[in-house]
Amino acid sequence: MGMDISSRPVEWASLSEITASDVSFEGGAIFNSICTRPHPLAAQVMADNLHLNAGDGRLFPSVARCESEITNFLGGLMGLPRAVGMCTSGATEANLIAVHSAIENWRRKGGQGRPQVILGRGGHFSFDKISVLLGVELVLAWSDIDTLKVDPESVSELISPRTALIVATAGSSETGAVDDVEWLSRVALSKGVPLHVDAASGGLLIPFLRDLGGALPDIGFRNDGVTTIAIDPHKFGSAPIPSGHLVAREWTWIEGLRTESHYQGTARHLTFLGTRSGGSILATYALFGHLGEKGLRGMAEQLKALRSHLVDRLRKAGATLAYVPELMVVALKADSDAVKVLERRGIFTSYAKRLGYLRIVVQLHMSEGQVDGLVDALLMEGIV
Repeated sequence: MGMDISSRPVEWASLSEITASDVSFEGGAIFNSICTRPHPLAAQVMADNLHLNAGDGRLFPSVARCESEITNFLGGLMGLPRAVGMCTSGATEANLIAVHSAIENWRRKGGQGRPQVILGRGGHFSFDKISVLLGVELVLAWSDIDTLKVDPESVSELISPRTALIVATAGSSETGAVDDVEWLSRVALSKGVPLHVDAASGGLLIPFLRDLGGALPDIGFRNDGVTTIAIDPHKFGSAPIPSGHLVAREWTWIEGLRTESHYQGTARHLTFLGTRSGGSILATYALFGHLGEKGLRGMAEQLKALRSHLVDRLRKAGATLAYVPELMVVALKADSDAVKVLERRGIFTSYAKRLGYLRIVVQLHMSEGQVDGLVDALLMEGIV
């Protein structure tokens, strides 16, 4: 039977009994999460502003101002300070808006039949949801069998009059692989098709890892074919959930859901959600103001060092990596039982079912000592 909240009003003040089985980021057990505990400043700002509704700009005009500043910051990071955009609940919503807007533009230009979106096998499963919601056909281009990185030549060959959008993945959830956005941009331009970059995982990593010598493509608006980019500050930016963002070269690429409110003085809505968390928007604004690009670069450098330590330890232990990691997902060929074996030890990893990989995500809540503990457990259980 379900829990009757009303029957225990006094006990409900404490959640310790209910959350006792939850896993803590502080315990060195979480190696599967693409998100981490929020930065203390961001957590405090959100807690202080839980009542703010981004859907009501008359009552809370601060939210729109902060949203605009976040757009400017992320647009600058992506090479276009004059970019337009909006806060979202995350990349699933951002991807939905980008796909819908691209379809609307395609139809206005005379597109007929069922619209198509071309992407690689590394595309996020949110696009499967979007396909159901919008009736769009997903066309899968050839992708590398180890990393799922898409082949731009295959994308080019698949473009047809029904192609409404190309999607590049800048940080696959399964492997961390980054599609060649620069090449895909040239394809998009030559074919007259918009290009959306799903950089939910990589948007706050790739610009800084490139500065640190990483052989990664420019994923931003310096590529003339890129029209929209989804970035999730609540992943590798340590912002609180929900903190997503969609930035665009022009409004036409993200205003497909433009809806007028029924109430005087209330601004039009462009996001899928109506009532939205204003607290998370203020928290992300405060976090970016506090960290700046220098602070985000420091976080990327910290993550890179942790990844290097993990890879070194695994190789010294005799493990063979499934691929050379580009971002913060490290993978080993393993049986699916490995996840259960580790979980019995209180260690949480994940398993990429399509690839047969034990998947380890490097995140800010980890230390080198905790990484060492993971590798020791892999050795003791005979997984490596």
